[in-house]
This record gives sequence, C-alpha cells and structure tokens, in this order.
Amino acid sequence: MRYYRYGRDALFVGLEMLGLGPDCEVLLPASLCEVVLLAFMKRGIRLRYYGLNAGFEPSVDELESRLGPRTRAIYVNHFLGRPTEMRAVRALCDRRGIALIEDCAHAYGATSDGGPVGTVGDIAIFSYRKFLPIADGGGLRVNSIELPLPEALPVRTGTAGWAGAKAAIAWAGGIGLLPLATIQRWRGTVESYLDPQDNLDAGGWIPPAGISAESQVAIRAADMQEVTANRRDNYRLWTQVIAGIKGPRPVFPDLADGQSPFCFPILVEQRDDFVRAMSRHGFYLEPTVAPPYRRIETLENPTEPFPEMQTVADHLVSLPVHQSLTGRQRDRLAGAISAFFR
Repeated sequence: MRYYRYGRDALFVGLEMLGLGPDCEVLLPASLCEVVLLAFMKRGIRLRYYGLNAGFEPSVDELESRLGPRTRAIYVNHFLGRPTEMRAVRALCDRRGIALIEDCAHAYGATSDGGPVGTVGDIAIFSYRKFLPIADGGGLRVNSIELPLPEALPVRTGTAGWAGAKAAIAWAGGIGLLPLATIQRWRGTVESYLDPQDNLDAGGWIPPAGISAESQVAIRAADMQEVTANRRDNYRLWTQVIAGIKGPRPVFPDLADGQSPFCFPILVEQRDDFVRAMSRHGFYLEPTVAPPYRRIETLENPTEPFPEMQTVADHLVSLPVHQSLTGRQRDRLAGAISAFFR
C-alpha cells in the first residue's frame, strides 16, 4: 500500500503506472466525482461512460459491448459503499487483456467475494478521510504482479492543522453540531452542491503529494472492524426510521453482506427543498452523487443519455451513518425529516 494526500493523487499515480495516456480509452460509470475525472483528463485519456443496472452495478454484457480497439482499462466503483460483484468483470478484463481499476473510496472496510474490497483490481484506490475524521488520506494498492510498487512520496509533517479543523467541521456539520454559518464558511453553501457546474477544468490540477504524518498514524490506528460495525448499526437504525416516514425512499433498503456503509442514501422528490430545509435545522446534507459530466473534451459519448443516473443525481441525499453518530443526533435529524414530510 502507498499512501497519498488524497484518493485522486493515488489514482493519478495508478494511471501513470498502467501507462494510460492519450492513445488509450477507459470505460467508467456515468456518475463519478469530478476529481476522479480530472485525474483522467490530466493524463489525456479517452473516456467512455457506461450505465449501471438497478442494483447500481455494471452489466458485464454492456461493458463488453462498449470495448473498442483503444480500450485499455475498465474502472469500477463500489457505489456508495455497497460491494460490487467483481469476479465477472475481472474475468472479462482477463479475457480481453485489459486492466481493472477498482475504486474503493466509498467502501473502506467492506468485503466482497470472500475478501476485502480492493483485492480484485489490478490497482485499487482508497479515500480514508471519507470514513475517518482526518485531514487527508488516500491509498493505492497494487495487486498485479506485473506492476511495480510506485516509489513512496515523502510523508508531510506539520500540514494537517487547518485541514484537520475543516475535516472536523465537515463531520460536525453533517450531524447538526455547528451553526450553519460556521459550516458554510468552510464547506460552501448548500446551493453549490445543488447546482453542480458541468465545466471541469484540469488546468488547476495539483500534482500528487504524500499523506500527512498525523493522518497516516490515525489510519494505522483505526479499528476498522469496530468502525464498520458501528456504521452498519446506524444504517439499520435509519432503515427503521425511514420506513416510518412517508416520502423518502431508501436506495438500498437492505444492508448487503460485507457492506461498510458510506452513508444511508435516500431518494427525495423535492430534493433541493429538502436539503435547504435540513440546512435551516443545522444539518448540512450533501447530494453525494454527481450527474454525468458532459463537457469533457476526451469523452467519447457526451450526448448518450443515462436517465437512471441522472434521476439518482437529481433526487439522492445522503444521511450520516458514521461511527461517531449518537442516538440523540440521529433523533434530531429524524425529527427534522419527519417534519418536512408532514
């Protein structure tokens, strides 16, 4: 494992290791975080979107139908922490002689196919700060014996103070512990998340850097079995709460085996009004899922519709399940949700 400042840094190094550049094409899901796309754009890689099925997993038949003469890799993520069945995709990649990139940013601590996520792809990407209250922290795992482990970047020291404060504020904001003005000072207004701009620009890309010493210590000290167990407990409790409220619909009503929940995702018809209402109660809830970005110069299918992913992007809201969530905090948020739908 190699540690980096962010998961996007780990991805960029991994793409470089795989030798992916302007003469290569990668298949990737139609909904991805913009910083992931920026890593591909900075390398000049050709991109081709694919859709996800009702379980938010890729169809192997669709993936195979989209393979072209320049396709060199398939990028698969564990959608919102729900483990994706990887064996069939792995078999396809092996059969066609292409790489498999496994995105575990939303699934740290999860298991799939009898082992930890991140062990099936040629490389796997992690973003630890999505699960732990740390300032930074991304990881690159290299599974292919044909790929050398990249040289480690220097661990940064004395750099996590303000960033650590921002991380703590982000966590506290999600469970309504801080005044909204304080949260917005650091995180931006909720409007910036409700109206994402389709204008990605890799010109401001910052080169990869090493992880901070403070975050590396925290990652190594974390008891992920306990973290995952607590998050699963909170997920189950949200399942019961939302079942008693008419309006919001859970994306995954059941908790999958091996799932290390990133959040409890719900679909809300009046999503924007709902998010604004929760912010007035002091809860800073982010939509989490981005719509398909179209204005990418290297995107091969910019006009292809992906209505299912667009619908999810328009209506999804993430409820917190992180291990620090208390019953009192959850009850406060549940009360605000119930009041909105009455």
